[in-house]
This record gives sequence, structure tokens and C-alpha cells, in this order.
Amino acid sequence: MRFLARGPHDIDVLHEHVLHDATREKDIPLRIYAPLTGGPYPLVVFSHGAGDSNATSPLLLRHWASHGYVVIAPTHLFGPRPLIERSLLRLREELKRPQTLGPEAWRVRTGDLVAVMDHVDVLMRGVPLLRDRIDPERIAIAGHSFGGYTVMLLGGATLTEANAGVVHRFADPRPRGVMIISGPGRDDMGLTRDSWNEFTKPLMVMAGSRDPGYLPAGTMWRAEPYHFAPPGDKYLLYLRGAHHLSYVGSVIDI
Repeated sequence: MRFLARGPHDIDVLHEHVLHDATREKDIPLRIYAPLTGGPYPLVVFSHGAGDSNATSPLLLRHWASHGYVVIAPTHLFGPRPLIERSLLRLREELKRPQTLGPEAWRVRTGDLVAVMDHVDVLMRGVPLLRDRIDPERIAIAGHSFGGYTVMLLGGATLTEANAGVVHRFADPRPRGVMIISGPGRDDMGLTRDSWNEFTKPLMVMAGSRDPGYLPAGTMWRAEPYHFAPPGDKYLLYLRGAHHLSYVGSVIDI
């Protein structure tokens, strides 16, 4: 990541802005990256991985902003603090809990991204860095790891409860493209071979040869959203030698 070519735009980073989502009575901490001048620019809403926060992936998000994108990254809160601020032992225990990676997380995380898209006009009025910077008709969603899981649900992937056979849909019509960075394929939490049958949005999937998967498919497990989505407007970037964090650079932006 350190060798990415910087784009033509000077940028600024608003390290903390709190968005209040009145529909859920929830405050969402945001980190915002944007070009200093010009616009309006396309918006990328970025979802971090499980146990991370909006401070992760700074090199990637700064890179996008320097090339003419506004990037808004929420912290998906489960309790008063992001999981990443807890002890390593506590974090490992939290990640084993169904509410951290299961149905509650599906609702919380997709709801956070929906809230950002719902409040684009509010953010442009209330955040000087964003005034006249965002084109609300050009929105993409991107996510790393469990953030990739999150954006694929908003993009149209479905979840099926194994015992009940209930199909869950979270698709939102506004994102015009989806980027899944080191996300999952089929799992035991509802993603099946048919989960991507209705996924028709432009899609880019990133996977790497040192990024092991969940099933015997090995590292190609992370490429399953690409292989199982319908043909057309989809791309797979498979990086030889890439591990789980190769795509996003350093973990924390201070």
C-alpha cells in the first residue's frame, strides 16, 4: 500500500464526526476523507472488518480521496466502544459471540451504512469539508473482511437460515457498485450457493493467495461472490502473495 500513486487532489481528513440516526436512536462515529476543493465527487461508504473501527485502512481511504472520491467510514458500534479498543483476550471472546458476527451484526452494520446514505444531505450541510462535495446520485459501497460481508448484503446477497429456511434480504437500491475486499464465501451463517443469485449490481471482488478461506475451497473461498453472482459487470482481482491485510495497508490512522 505504501507505493500507491497519490492522486491529483489534496485532501483533508475529519477524524471524528458523530451522525445521529434517529430511526434507531443511535450515534454513529464517522471518519471522513475528502478532496479539499472541487466536486461534487462520487461517495464511497466503507465498512471495516469485525473488531475494527473507522480508523482502520487509512492508506487505502486516503488514496481513494486523492483520486476524487469522498469516503465516509462509520464505526460499527456494539456497545459504547468499538471492539478494537478492548483487550485482545476480550476481543477474541467477543468475536465468538453470535451477536458480533450473526443476525444482530447483519442488522446493525447494514443499518449504519444505510444511515450514512440517508443523511448525505445532512452531512453536506453540517460538515464544512463536505459542502457541495458529494454527488448523491453516485454512491458505491466497499468493505474489508466482515465489512465485505456487510456490503454484499446491501448489494443484493441473501441469507438463508439453515433450520427455518427464512431468507433475509438487505438490498438497498442506491449503491451503484460494490467492492468486496477479502470478504467471505459460503458459510454456516446463511450464505449459500444461491445467495448471489439476485446480485446484479456492478461488483469487484478482491482475494489473495495467502488469505485462507473457511471451506475446503481454500483461498478461492473468498472469490465465491464473484463466481456465483450472475454474469456481467463483475471483476475479480486475485493477488498472488496477498494476505488478509495486504489490501488495506496499516491498521490504524492516528
